Amino acid sequence: MFNDYGDITDRIAEPPTWFDEHGVPRYGDFEPHNVANIYAVEVALVEVACQGCRQRFHVAFSFHVPRGLEEMVGNCSSLAEAIRKGLLWYGDPPNYNHCRSGVADTCYELRVLQYWSRPAGFGKWVRDSKLEIDLPDTQVLAEYDRQFEVARIISLFPDIRSR
Repeated sequence: MFNDYGDITDRIAEPPTWFDEHGVPRYGDFEPHNVANIYAVEVALVEVACQGCRQRFHVAFSFHVPRGLEEMVGNCSSLAEAIRKGLLWYGDPPNYNHCRSGVADTCYELRVLQYWSRPAGFGKWVRDSKLEIDLPDTQVLAEYDRQFEVARIISLFPDIRSR
């Protein structure tokens, strides 16, 4: 579960634009050099959804050598590999303005909005739109929502089950 930054977010009229790897709210446009991991050689901005309430967030992932935050990339050798294999894992959603149970749930990783790398390991960031893709949870969430809607409709017509 991430920290609640209400002491900051309650004083700012607009919602955060994105959240870093530790759930810290950020208010500017996403830039790869603004992630928490100053040693990162790969970063991605990913759309996630709270499992509890489905609220969407834009969150950062980062990767560097020597490795760090391995659980976020499924023990892959790079962030790019984790994206290709659909193994990104942010964990709990950011603790900001959504259902109270969701802050201790996990989230669905839906799509990579931006992917950046520093091929030399330092210096200029290069964007690679080929890795800006939908992730497997997009289909999982759509199927759960479809099943929920069917159950909701059936609950409106209880005698439909007997047919």
